[in-house]
Parts: sequence; C-alpha cells; structure tokens
Amino acid sequence: LVSLHKGDEVAEGLSQDISESGISLVVKRRYERGETLSLGIRAPTRDPRDYAHGPVVQVNATVMWSKAEGEGRYRYGLRFVDCNGAQRDYIHRCCRFYDALT
Repeated sequence: LVSLHKGDEVAEGLSQDISESGISLVVKRRYERGETLSLGIRAPTRDPRDYAHGPVVQVNATVMWSKAEGEGRYRYGLRFVDCNGAQRDYIHRCCRFYDALT
C-alpha cells in the first residue's frame, strides 16, 4: 500500500509496479495529469506481519498518465521528482526486493 497526499486529502493506493524512476498505482481517487503528490511508500518485507511496522519514506511524484479501471478506480503512472539521496536509496532497495521475487 502507498499513501497519496494532496493538501489535506489522503488516499490509499495499491502499487502495481515500481522502478527507479516511478511507480504505477491503482487508487479510488481521481487525479489529473501533471499534479504532484506526496507519496508515503512503505518498505516491502518477506513476512507480511512485519509490513505494518516497516519504515515509510515520503517522496514527491508527478502524475504522468491515468486510466479508468472501473468501479471508481484509476490506474496511474507517476514519476518520482526531487528525490534526495536517501529517498533514491530507499526506492532502489524496494526495486531490488521485488526484482529478487521474480
């Protein structure tokens, strides 16, 4: 799960794919192309019981594309922006974790 923050609004999204440059999410909230959101990305874990206790890193991302999925859900492609070194390292570790599963 990824939390999406826009002003005072918070939505939860389900990540579909993550790379060093961005993330794909499904969310029950409409965003426009070009909007910049703050994402709270929780580190993946091998044991699902540990997931809720893992660290969350906030990163900014811009909506690059969207697609209606039906039932009020939308799939988004977001590009990470203005990431510092620690945020990039965190994203890199997330990518390596998922790459090892495939």
